[in-house]
Amino acid sequence: CGLDAGLRQEVGSLLRPVLALGDPALASRALSKALAEQGRQRRWQVALGLLAAARRHPSCEAGVVAYNAAIGACKAAARWQHAMSVFDDMRSERMQPDVVTYSTLVSASNKGPRVEVVSGRS
Repeated sequence: CGLDAGLRQEVGSLLRPVLALGDPALASRALSKALAEQGRQRRWQVALGLLAAARRHPSCEAGVVAYNAAIGACKAAARWQHAMSVFDDMRSERMQPDVVTYSTLVSASNKGPRVEVVSGRS
């Protein structure tokens, strides 16, 4: 997933205890908490790497809350394009976005760079 070796190692160290829980429901909650913590630290790359790594393991169900936390991490780092990419992944997984998903996306888009539109009228 495009992470350098140091970030990959960090993602692995965050994912191991999540997977060790064994119970998919507990793992899903732990994953969401880990993703939210990365968001608080504005570490969007680690959050996206963690989500991607978790999705590859059947013992860890990355649900709507986990995706929302990853979108939130992107929002915190003003990476609205990446937040939209996570949303696209969520939809391709056939997950139903919720109110938190949409409000976080709107907030993320407000943190992005402003584009001035010139009408061409005098």
